[in-house]
Amino acid sequence: MSSPAAESTRLVGPYRLIGQIGEGGMGLVYLAQAPDDRRVAVKVLRPSVIGDAHGRARLAREVTSLRRVRSPRIAEVYDADPWGETPYVVTRYVAGPSLREVVELRGPLTGLALIRFARGLAQALDVVHAAGVMHRDVKPSNVLIEDGEPVLIDFGLAQLSD
Repeated sequence: MSSPAAESTRLVGPYRLIGQIGEGGMGLVYLAQAPDDRRVAVKVLRPSVIGDAHGRARLAREVTSLRRVRSPRIAEVYDADPWGETPYVVTRYVAGPSLREVVELRGPLTGLALIRFARGLAQALDVVHAAGVMHRDVKPSNVLIEDGEPVLIDFGLAQLSD
């Protein structure tokens, strides 16, 4: 992961990168500061994918899918430029660990915490499917826990259902 000092002067669109907070096969995810000073998550395509029209199309599809979904259980899209010099998508920053991290540190969820989590994730998937979108990559690292509630992230493999 990059150091916050190294990223603090880098801009992607109008967003000032603060530090890397994640990565996936197609891109790197940064905590960033928006022009209105709020914290956001900015996903930037990897340099190896920027020149690939298929990779940019996948990012554009992710943006199209996410814009159809509105819920506190989803890290919604605020902005995107899949076809710019540096392709990116900006989503709500979710200040919380992934389900994977929670289970690794504390063990499996049980009792009321498990019930609360299961209800929240079911609500998220219900909203996603009602919008005609399939996430296709629901896994512990793509579910963040914010104030005890699950938030679904990373729709990179999402597709609109037929």
